[in-house]
Amino acid sequence: MPIKEKEMPQEEMKVKSNSPILLTIIIGNRQIGGSVVEFEGEEPLDKGRIKKLELGKGKAIFDKILLVQSNILDSNTVTNKVVVTHRFHYENDEIIGEYVIEDEVDNHKDIFSVIAKYTFKK
Repeated sequence: MPIKEKEMPQEEMKVKSNSPILLTIIIGNRQIGGSVVEFEGEEPLDKGRIKKLELGKGKAIFDKILLVQSNILDSNTVTNKVVVTHRFHYENDEIIGEYVIEDEVDNHKDIFSVIAKYTFKK
């Protein structure tokens, strides 16, 4: 099971100061996988399937770097294409930013590992 690794450029998004910021990660193309979410230099906030993970209020996370590592196993026999969506949103599901990462592994059962970095501004 070869591992294909990719690092994404850092993304920045504007968020509301007093609103909780949530993250949902969606693995597409009927593949399977999980993620690790942490602020740089801190303990992981969560791992595995990430749904509505509260990162903190905007003012508490301004200028911190959020690291998201997603690992996807190509379990779909029809395609080797992989897709993962990192969706940042508020409690009312209003989307702040949505980042879709697409790639392809060489063979069935290969692993795609991607690291993305995000920062939050006023």
